[in-house]
Amino acid sequence: MSSFDDDFSAAAVADLLEVYGESVTIYPKLGAARTVSAIIDRNPPARMSSGGQMVTPRLGVELLDSSTLGLSSAEAQGNGNDRIRVDPRTPGGTNLQTLGLYLPGGGDGGDWCGGGMITLEAM
Repeated sequence: MSSFDDDFSAAAVADLLEVYGESVTIYPKLGAARTVSAIIDRNPPARMSSGGQMVTPRLGVELLDSSTLGLSSAEAQGNGNDRIRVDPRTPGGTNLQTLGLYLPGGGDGGDWCGGGMITLEAM
């Protein structure tokens, strides 16, 4: 990480999670389940996969890059192997839902970690 990433991680990430975060449960493939704070985007943009298919994730998820307070980039498996349990917060949606976590763009490039946070898609 760069010095900017270190400074941002130390100062701003905690504030972002405090203001915009909500409680979710992460089920990493390579670790124990834990309840953490995450920023959830319930209207993420559609994208094109490397195979040319239109993909619309159900949620965008930003987590602290941490193996105890979020999901570390070192343990993130992508491809739905890690799971997240989140409140749908949609009209009529009262049940929690568990979704698979994926690397943005199917893991075929892009910046998905930095500044103390990792960004994933939930489907």
